[in-house]
Amino acid sequence: KLVNTLSIPVMLVSGSLLANLKTSYTQLGNVFKLLDQNLILPTDEMILAKETKNFLKEKSLELKIVLTSNIIACITRAVQEKLGAAFLPIAYVQSELNSGRLQAFGPREGFWQHHLYLYTFKGNTSPYILGLSTILNDFSVLKFDSEVYGTSV
Repeated sequence: KLVNTLSIPVMLVSGSLLANLKTSYTQLGNVFKLLDQNLILPTDEMILAKETKNFLKEKSLELKIVLTSNIIACITRAVQEKLGAAFLPIAYVQSELNSGRLQAFGPREGFWQHHLYLYTFKGNTSPYILGLSTILNDFSVLKFDSEVYGTSV
């Protein structure tokens, strides 16, 4: 049964994004040109990859992909090393954004919402599951605001 859900805004994350980038996030092709970067993607078996590809298709964007990985930490590090830019849920890179190692770009509500789901078997009253659900509840009340993370919109 579904115990809890967390929605997280997805933004474009880059290691070389300039804080004063003043271009519209509706023109993402221009953003990638200004950054002089290509796209880093999760591998196809990850839901985030499917979400990203659907988003790019909706926006009619064809971007060169320079790296794919099924490990978010690898994607984050590659972005941090300026190998490319990636669309990532901001909660996944919160410490990098707060420290200034990465910058995010996009609308405050994100380009789309990525979801994490907590499932368990029916009737499970494990304190561990209840604790995880509480953490998700506490986390979901945070307001993901791009201004907190030094983004340009």
